[in-house]
Amino acid sequence: MPKNITVVGLGPGTLEQLSLGVWDKIKNADKLLLQSARHPVVNIFDQKQIIYNTYDDYYMMGSSFMQVYNLIADSVINESFKCSVTFAVPGHPLVAEPVVDIIKQKARENDVTVEIIPSMSFINNLYTVLDADIVNNCKVVDGMQLSAFKPDPETGYIVYHIFDRYIATEVKLELMDYYPTDHPVTAIRAAGIPDDEAVEELPLTKLGSIKWIDHFTSIYVPPLVSDGNSKQQICYPLDPIVNVMTDLRGEKGCPWDLEQDHESLTPYLLEESYEVLDALHQGDMYKFCEELGDLLLQIVFHAQIARENKDFNINQVIKSITKKMIYRHPHVFGDDFVENSSQVLENWDKIKQEEKGGGECDKSILDDVPMGPALFRALKVQKKAGKVGFDWPDANGALSKVEEEQQELIKACENADKDYIQEEMGDLLFSIVNLSRFFDIDAEVALTYTVNKFIKRFKYMEDEVAKQGKKLKQCGLEELDKFWEKAKSEEN
Repeated sequence: MPKNITVVGLGPGTLEQLSLGVWDKIKNADKLLLQSARHPVVNIFDQKQIIYNTYDDYYMMGSSFMQVYNLIADSVINESFKCSVTFAVPGHPLVAEPVVDIIKQKARENDVTVEIIPSMSFINNLYTVLDADIVNNCKVVDGMQLSAFKPDPETGYIVYHIFDRYIATEVKLELMDYYPTDHPVTAIRAAGIPDDEAVEELPLTKLGSIKWIDHFTSIYVPPLVSDGNSKQQICYPLDPIVNVMTDLRGEKGCPWDLEQDHESLTPYLLEESYEVLDALHQGDMYKFCEELGDLLLQIVFHAQIARENKDFNINQVIKSITKKMIYRHPHVFGDDFVENSSQVLENWDKIKQEEKGGGECDKSILDDVPMGPALFRALKVQKKAGKVGFDWPDANGALSKVEEEQQELIKACENADKDYIQEEMGDLLFSIVNLSRFFDIDAEVALTYTVNKFIKRFKYMEDEVAKQGKKLKQCGLEELDKFWEKAKSEEN
């Protein structure tokens, strides 16, 4: 039995770049197997009536590229038991072709001889396109495996296997952990192939927006350098506060900060969130900015603890939300079209369900309503229920429900049953939230406004009582009520 395989490279994409040795082997192959027929020189095979089989269908069989490569390698090995096999791959067989390494490994295990006949690699044409000798300070990496690879920003990279915009976006997010968002990169498709070649230099943050990306696309990421010989310092905007928090939690850090964990910090996260909202409602932008900083500190604090526990770090938090925003806005970062904000929200909910494996028949639409302040949660629940038709047709129905619950609360109070009163009071609050929804009013905001109004009037009353040399406890309710009404009148 033959048990031998010749692996040949088809070069970057034109017949002129195919070596004579490879062309001769292809023309005279006992059995010609192509990793993929999606290569320009295959058109020449068709014109010359060269018979071949392709593994393009295999790419629909595996759950990952490595699984596909193993399936292809097994098939090539099995075919070699029947006759001499010529297996053709794009470019150079030993450059960026994992399937060849797998074939070589399986061949050794099955006593199969493997011969490699090289051709030009896609990298050769990249030198010409980039008009530079990049070999001295450049590495070649697989875009599909970039998450397992830690780039060195002082080194240049050629990133291959950029099959589509989704992978380009994934690569962008990975690189943004190490490079500034405006770092220039060059996307190159079909380098050296007339009529198909496309080249575009753009900021790293725009990488996923290129519409012409296909399976012939690579990305050149130059080293991160500044003018002269000095290296740029990579600095993310959050680095200063992240470094401060690292020191606070360090060996010589703050005893209080070192004692904290996710659970102990929970009250502060909630408190800072409310202080942000309070500053926003006051319209004080200076205070709003300050409170946003305090809230951000809580996020950095939690991320630092997670980093110490080897769970995640702040860059992963940013990368995760960036990826989510891109994925949930296909009308901005993809080809989808929306007519208005309502359609945006519909698509948002649909995408969220897809992300969570939506479609299970035993899953309630209310399962993902988050915990939070009761008024906020009531509004979320009512909106969810309303989307499937469980709702009043107009505000009149909601208003009648408020009146009904009010009467039930009055009856409960007459009975002086605390549990009954609590239940009916909850029902009344729930119905009020529902009524507010029909007028596009956030009950949480409305109640916050009223609380703040009460505080303002109460402080006015305190000041007026103090002007008379008294304290509140020294005044009767009737007197206090006069001050209260005066505070109301001065507001108007």
